[in-house]
Parts: sequence; structure tokens; C-alpha cells
Amino acid sequence: MPILTEFTLFPKLCVELRARIWNFASQELNQIVFDSFRTSQKRNYPKEKASIPISDRDKILCGRHPNYPNIHRLSAVNRVPAILMTCHESRSWAMKHYSLCFEDQLYHQALWFNPRFDTIMFADMTACFSFLWGGCSRVGHGPIPIIQNSLVIPVVERLVIQESVPTSWYRRAKEMARSFPHLKSLVIRTDNIPFESQFFYKGLNLSGEIALLPSFRFRVQKFWNSDEWKAIRAYDQIPEFQVMPAEMRNVGFLMKKPAQVPPRRSDPIKAIEAARNAKN
Repeated sequence: MPILTEFTLFPKLCVELRARIWNFASQELNQIVFDSFRTSQKRNYPKEKASIPISDRDKILCGRHPNYPNIHRLSAVNRVPAILMTCHESRSWAMKHYSLCFEDQLYHQALWFNPRFDTIMFADMTACFSFLWGGCSRVGHGPIPIIQNSLVIPVVERLVIQESVPTSWYRRAKEMARSFPHLKSLVIRTDNIPFESQFFYKGLNLSGEIALLPSFRFRVQKFWNSDEWKAIRAYDQIPEFQVMPAEMRNVGFLMKKPAQVPPRRSDPIKAIEAARNAKN
């Protein structure tokens, strides 16, 4: 019996059943990877700006503003979900879940995004703050007020920071978390820092003495339970927090891929097992 490569009877299914299938297909896991790059070259203005006055924001993002010659710009890599390209019916149902987002951050570019299932991944903290500051920032001087004040941040529920984040960066990480009130999951890397399963570690305090200090994990968990986060958060549940050691990258959970194919559901489980085996 030949192997079927397509289900030819699908159009004959009832409308309700096809709708349920398209809704399930819209739950495909997807990753959008944001990175930052430093630019000092002048870029052409978008074609749609040819007939309207050029704003200061356009000049900054195109590297043509005299006060901001060197900036960090934001770039992104993702793939268009297959359900949006399958057929007209699948696209109409997928549009109930997906929308074009991140136009402010990417400057006249937009990406398909499903906040319920998609994961936002930042290559490093520079990319993360460039995202929060409107898609660009001054090199070594933080946000640009003109850009930051015109920013719209979409609903984001899942974040991954691919860069190793030391405990000393907790203040900046908390600043980042404040901008994502809908956060349900936060994943970071802390390579060479033994804080995976403990809340305190031995280190030097402000007086130069060896003492037990709170780890990054402890501080984040404390922030989730604070009144400050309760006043910000959009959901009652406390976000899930994971620390990813370097071994997680070896199974492809955080590794960038040319097509940005979402990880299989088994990959996180394999990653956790690999990390445990390496630790033991």
C-alpha cells in the first residue's frame, strides 16, 4: 500500500472539525530571536517616507541624525508559520491567533506573533534593552528619549535570554521584567555560576568578607512574590523561572538554527536530563 503524502478527504470534513484542526495547528511552538548590531552607516529612508516629512525618529533609525551617529539597532530572525501559508481557510483561522507585531522595534518591519505559544529569545542583554527602548539605543549611553517615548510593547508571555547573566545584573534583569507584565516564563543562562539548584552561595560581601549571598534565582523568586510585582503583573500566577546551563545548548534548546525551527516537545526534557547527568 503506497504511503499517503496528503489527506485528500480533508475538504470533505465538516466545517466544525476543520476549524478545530486549524485551531490546533495554530498552537505550533515558534521562536523569534532578536539580536542587536552596531551601525554607523547611513541608510536609505523607507520608500513609504518619500512623500511625507522625515521625522527625527526616522533620521535616528536610518543613521542620519547628527546627534546620534552611532547606535545599536535591533534585528530579528524567525519564520512565517506554515498555517498562514497553507490555504485561504487555514489563514483565516490562524489570523484569530496571530498578528503582525514588533513594527516599532524593527522599524517598518513586522513579524507574525502568537503570544500564547511563541517564545521571544534575546541573544544578549543589549538586544533585550534595545527591544525595550524602541529598537535602538545609544552605544554606551542607554535609551534615546524620542524613540523610547513612541514605543508600543506587545503582550509577551515567554522570554529566553541566551547570554550568560551574572548575579550582579539582577537590577537590570528586574528592570526588564517590569516591562513584561504578562510574563509566564523566564529562562536565563548562568554559565560557570553554580546557582542551578541553590539559593545562596559563598562570596565576598561589601565589606570584603566571605559570606552567604543570595543567588540570582533567590532574588528573582523574591521579586515574583513582592508587592512590586503584584502591582505590575497581569496574571495571578507567578512566572516560571529556569536557569539554563551551557549543556542545554548542546541539545538545541537555545541554539540558533538557520530556519529557526521550533524545538520538539521532547527537547526540553532531554536538555534537563543532560544537565542532570553532567552535574552528577
